[in-house]
Amino acid sequence: MNPGGRRPARTYSATNAPQNPMNARRRSKKPERKYARSAPPDSVRKGCLRELSKLRLRAESEAPARRLLRLLAAPSIQSSSMPVAEAVMGASVHYGRAELVTLAAVDAAPRFLDRRRVELIDDSLPRAPYHHEALHLDIGAATELVHRVRSSVSEHARAAISTMLAAWRACVLILPASPYDSLPDSLEEVRNSRRLTLAADGMLYREFLAEAAAERGMEVRRYPRNTDPTVLAAEAMGMNVADVSSLVARFGRDAGTPWRKDHKLAAAAALSVLGHRI
Repeated sequence: MNPGGRRPARTYSATNAPQNPMNARRRSKKPERKYARSAPPDSVRKGCLRELSKLRLRAESEAPARRLLRLLAAPSIQSSSMPVAEAVMGASVHYGRAELVTLAAVDAAPRFLDRRRVELIDDSLPRAPYHHEALHLDIGAATELVHRVRSSVSEHARAAISTMLAAWRACVLILPASPYDSLPDSLEEVRNSRRLTLAADGMLYREFLAEAAAERGMEVRRYPRNTDPTVLAAEAMGMNVADVSSLVARFGRDAGTPWRKDHKLAAAAALSVLGHRI
């Protein structure tokens, strides 16, 4: 024992140092646990699939909305001197007149160019001779009347297309198809067929307008009778009908009043041609 009553200080070496059991437990290597990966329950998996489907549908629905906003925001063309890559004229034809609406595709967006009514017959002549006046005249007088009507319609159609092309270089005319490819040369043959008699007057204006456009080098396209061209435009553009109707309504705001059903049909028909460029 030390004379002072104190215990001598103990010295430790690396071999005889006391071991803390807690530190030893921490230093000991734990055995690696291996867990088997199990598939998620069906309810969880179906829930994830539903959420993914919702996200996909949301993305698909937002893309057309953004596209529609871009198309609606496209400015109208104010001058015929502005460069136009492709212009299309849609026509809605009636007895004695036609409503023409011309659109163009510029920077992958449809632009309104022109809206006008053109008269297709002289005021002094009957507008529906096949179905009315020619039925009550002898064949000689009826033939002479129909000849004068056809000559007047042909002249007015050529003038209308020439005036339109002087303002805008449209390359395509689209209008409804006729029930027959052409009218017979013989008035007697038309009078002997009720179906021909009913169709002849409408065909008179459509076919002479198409002939005048073809003579000026325009491509003439037809869409099926009794078909809504708005549906055709929606298919061509990959949009729904409501969005196409919004575009047509925007053209009406650019054109100003009046903007009636005939104008809307003509504009939608032109859109059905321009769809591949939009």
